Amino acid sequence: MKKITFMIYLLSISISFSQSELKSSLDQYFDSSTSTWQNNYGQNFNYDANSRLSSIDSYFWNGSQWEPESKSQYTYSSTQTIFTDQVYNTSNSSFENDYRTTINIDGNGDFTTLLDEYWDGNQWVVGGRLTYSYDSGRISQVLFEEWDNVGMQWQISDRGTLTYNTNGNVALIETEEYINGAFTQSDREIQSFNSNGYIISSVLEIWNSVSMSYVEDQRREFTIDGNGNRLSSTDFYDGTSYTENYNYDFTELMSDYANPFVNAEGLEYITSDFPFYNKITSVTSNSNTNRILYNYEDRIALSTDDLEIQNDVKIFPNPTSSVLNIQTNKIIDVIEIYDVFGKRISQTNQKTINTSHLSSGIYMIKISNIEGQSETKKFIKH
Repeated sequence: MKKITFMIYLLSISISFSQSELKSSLDQYFDSSTSTWQNNYGQNFNYDANSRLSSIDSYFWNGSQWEPESKSQYTYSSTQTIFTDQVYNTSNSSFENDYRTTINIDGNGDFTTLLDEYWDGNQWVVGGRLTYSYDSGRISQVLFEEWDNVGMQWQISDRGTLTYNTNGNVALIETEEYINGAFTQSDREIQSFNSNGYIISSVLEIWNSVSMSYVEDQRREFTIDGNGNRLSSTDFYDGTSYTENYNYDFTELMSDYANPFVNAEGLEYITSDFPFYNKITSVTSNSNTNRILYNYEDRIALSTDDLEIQNDVKIFPNPTSSVLNIQTNKIIDVIEIYDVFGKRISQTNQKTINTSHLSSGIYMIKISNIEGQSETKKFIKH
């Protein structure tokens, strides 16, 4: 378990009460055959009385109307934050459990452990656990363990060590794998900052055991304005690049709106900046083929005539110990696998993927088709 859980689970929860809300987002792709923007996916964001994210409802556009796809629900207490992912079952028109994450919090408000579980059809099954260590009030190390159902005990898998610069920013994240009773170098992420303390680049390097050195695998660069708004983000990987541009209403502040970016899970902005000082309105690809529109006025309305959908993408078996299969009736453009620290670790366009080289843990797989549509799912490697 590596970078998407760590980067996405490392965040501070603090939202002041706000009367206004970011209510929904709309993901669209440009259909060159008709020269029109077509709906792809949508999300509704719901909040509790304290303006904390209470649920995210995700929808799929079936060509004529919105249909339910999945739901994430968040509950809070002084000692725990729990979020549960559910998927829509077309056979009985109801939501069913999929994954659950529990973050435990101590009396100082610090995260102590994060427990990941998956639903096996009858009960929650433990998958992995993160344990946080602190130095001078800051997270210094994260240990990942996976649950051994045979030995009925936790087994160490990886650990991540954080190094801070003089301004208190995370400048280095080193990941080590636990092999044959010892930690060995795996990868590291190096972050650079501008004079105002905003992150401007993140470079992922993989340890090469032959040359005994780190080799750059991928890089992400940001452009930032004077207020700290992220204006663009460019990913460089395997000789290609992809840029997203962020658009704002500069007359308003993001902090005046309840929003899902102040993430309910609790950890992301320990390792990165909060990217939106002003009110974000949209995100567009540099090629202008994909965009996300943010709506502060309305939520997506479902048709009540037909709540049945076709879940186009399926992955199996999940969990897997070797091969992961992708089932879809669309033509695949690219399939990307990310670890829990957000690191892209493989890329292919094949529907059968050999995962035997992956360390045990939880991963995210993003499947994109040639129509510009994409879907992201979790899977567990045993």
